[in-house]
Amino acid sequence: MRAALSALVATLAIGCTGFVENGPSGPLGGPRTTPSTPTEPLTTPRELGPVALRRLTRDELGHVVRDLTGVDVRVELELLPEDPETPFDNDASLQIASGPLVLGIERIAETVAARVLGDAALRARVVGCEPTAIDDACMRTFVARFGRRALRRPLADDEVDGFVALPRAAGAEDVEQAISIVLRALLQDPELVYRVEIGEEVSPGVVRLSSNELASRLSFLLWGTTPDDDLLDRVDRGELDRPEGVRAVAEDMLRDPRAAEQLARFHAMWLGYRRLPHPAALASSLSRETGALLARVVLDERRPWLDVFTSDETYVDRALAEHYEIDPPDGEGPAWVRYPDGSERAGILSHGTFLSAASKWGDTSPTQRGVLVQERLFCTHIPPPSPELLRMAGASVDEPPPDRGSPCKTDRYAAHASGACAHCHEQVDPIGFGLERYDVAGRFREHDEGLAECTLDGRGELVGEGEFSGPGELGALVASSDRAQRCAVEQVLRFALGEAHPELGARTLDGLVSRFDREGGHLHALLIDLVASDAFRHRMVPADDEEG
Repeated sequence: MRAALSALVATLAIGCTGFVENGPSGPLGGPRTTPSTPTEPLTTPRELGPVALRRLTRDELGHVVRDLTGVDVRVELELLPEDPETPFDNDASLQIASGPLVLGIERIAETVAARVLGDAALRARVVGCEPTAIDDACMRTFVARFGRRALRRPLADDEVDGFVALPRAAGAEDVEQAISIVLRALLQDPELVYRVEIGEEVSPGVVRLSSNELASRLSFLLWGTTPDDDLLDRVDRGELDRPEGVRAVAEDMLRDPRAAEQLARFHAMWLGYRRLPHPAALASSLSRETGALLARVVLDERRPWLDVFTSDETYVDRALAEHYEIDPPDGEGPAWVRYPDGSERAGILSHGTFLSAASKWGDTSPTQRGVLVQERLFCTHIPPPSPELLRMAGASVDEPPPDRGSPCKTDRYAAHASGACAHCHEQVDPIGFGLERYDVAGRFREHDEGLAECTLDGRGELVGEGEFSGPGELGALVASSDRAQRCAVEQVLRFALGEAHPELGARTLDGLVSRFDREGGHLHALLIDLVASDAFRHRMVPADDEEG
């Protein structure tokens, strides 16, 4: 047990080195390369460059433990350090090793083992047989079967021998202790905690992933969890050995309910509404509404992704319809309803999920909403104000704009239109004011909170795209923008590669955007093209690794 934990600590320490290549020789660095000649995007591994050694995020670890054992460890996951979000939680460069991380993973393993052994149904599911001795045939079967799922590959005979020998070496006195020791060791194994990719070098500097490693990439991208037995069986049958097989497997995976969950999780991080500041019942209804729209457009009907911004229907129950003041569904449960004629609502920007994001001081913030739209939907970086600039303007990021003779938000924010802060605020404030008639829970309003005299006209402007009023018209501007289409591709790649700022060559990104546009802007098709590409099925070895 201590050997497994020591190995885990050693592997975690690799995460401190920053950019890491997954080869057996240890942590390596090296500059990225970009294609020097125009190419069809994703046809060579060098177009995406090396991929860092990635640790499972808290969410991924929770999903893996749940799928392996049936144990919900959401409470125990709070013991682990939070994953920084940039906006996604899987940025490998920020996955720093720490004592609390190691101890937290150990505590999770201990909790899972205790719950499994204390529940007959869970024990039967996890162990799969009834061992009568510490190292009998049943114990070997348990190690081989569970280890295959946990480590995402078949275990060699000597590896099975090693895990089966652990209990006796640790002084286990009975079968219960033996199962606990083996289970805890596997749940703390470096190959469970990290996504190790060794592969096989097929040309100088280029490594082809094994089919098991590719299955892991597929599973964590499309499902957010470890491969299941069916996917591992398809690996054993050779179905992931060729691009057409990968495409077929990915098509099937995108029909699985886990794909809809992952799609919703991806958008929640991307658009900033992962944590909703509302009572549980409302938050659940809001999340279900947005998840249903994403699944309908992207997975079920396979419409262009930008349709999520213009949909004239939404998925609500009676309580949420009343919350929005729209017509409720006919039945008791949630259903699709059409927005009334003349409504400003349409698409995801009308949802209480999105409108909950970027609030500040207990109310909506036109500035923060505008920053959210510019940075997340258009990939336009809006730099935070420097301390010197704030001093010059007499402003503070910790306080709302001061009351300069009027309590109304429109008047208070008017100060941003001139002076040193004007350049940045003119890019964001007009967007936020176009959404001001919708509060932090997505309810329509006609005046500032608690200030009937401060009426809101709801007019806004997206600089370079046009004027709008309300989230529906803003969604139409987003849907008609080439910038939004390009940004969507960038965000998918950030998430897929686990990097906040993947250093892609301009031609590579241009080619991906062109392909996305040629295929009608279908996110489903983009994902299939990505995972079946040579670049996704290989990794590049940095120059230092080739020399060493």
